[in-house]
Amino acid sequence: MSVWDERDRPVLTHLLMHPPHHGVLWVDTRRDAPRPDFPALSDNDFHLAVETLHDAGYVTWTYSEAEGGGTRQYQDFMVHGRR
Repeated sequence: MSVWDERDRPVLTHLLMHPPHHGVLWVDTRRDAPRPDFPALSDNDFHLAVETLHDAGYVTWTYSEAEGGGTRQYQDFMVHGRR
């Protein structure tokens, strides 16, 4: 299986079905424990999928900020399909 099939597509589907509350998505880039709302992946793997989906044009945000402990937030996060 490819990374798309194992990681990215499931995260895209999850984000379509469960958009971030108020358009703000939080991830912890240093956490290898299962993500509470998506236990099939660690928070770090979820973060990698979000970045990959952004690069591929499936998701957008207007602002991203990293915090000291590895937490990252994406504001105005939207899933909109491919560019």
